[in-house]
Amino acid sequence: MTSMVVSSRFVVIGLRGHLGPSTYSALKERLAWALALMLPPRIIVDVSELASARTEGVTVLRNGTDHARAAGGLLLVCGNAAVLGSAEEGGPLDVRSTMGEAIREIALHGGDQGSGQPSG
Repeated sequence: MTSMVVSSRFVVIGLRGHLGPSTYSALKERLAWALALMLPPRIIVDVSELASARTEGVTVLRNGTDHARAAGGLLLVCGNAAVLGSAEEGGPLDVRSTMGEAIREIALHGGDQGSGQPSG
């Protein structure tokens, strides 16, 4: 269901297959880990290989977005956001059409400075 790539600047979570009840907990765990990995969090969720998403799965993404913003970071969704369907209309998700656009946005948000690791 998911794959992860971690760099010193951001985390990419790749979703594939179906985002449904059997996969919500795995996505929640990956997002929680990514949110805690670097401060501020900089996360890209790639939905280009996602076949379908239920409303509850999009809610998990929306909650991750809210947590990232509250910590001064970003969670961007990229790829075929149409798979999120009308569920995406329920609230703000930061959607970019390509991974390149998402990476550029992360860089503009400070993702190209240092490791992002908490100091002290």
